[in-house]
Amino acid sequence: MRPAFTRLFAIVRQLAGKGPDDETVRYCCMSIVGQFLFFLYARPVLKRLFGKASFKAEEIAAIAEHITLFSLHAIRGLKG
Repeated sequence: MRPAFTRLFAIVRQLAGKGPDDETVRYCCMSIVGQFLFFLYARPVLKRLFGKASFKAEEIAAIAEHITLFSLHAIRGLKG
């Protein structure tokens, strides 16, 4: 897990620039991972809310795209 997180940290650091401190960059990384984990562990909630607990390949791609765009906007917002 550490190599993957280290790589994610490096990517987020590059996107965020020199402004945010390392703690803020770590929080951004944890937020990104948390978005993916939500869809994994919240299946019972998703089933109750939307009637489904699994996703087709195209839905997974759309979720990944959303998380990417959402996270990029947040990270870029840190630049001020």
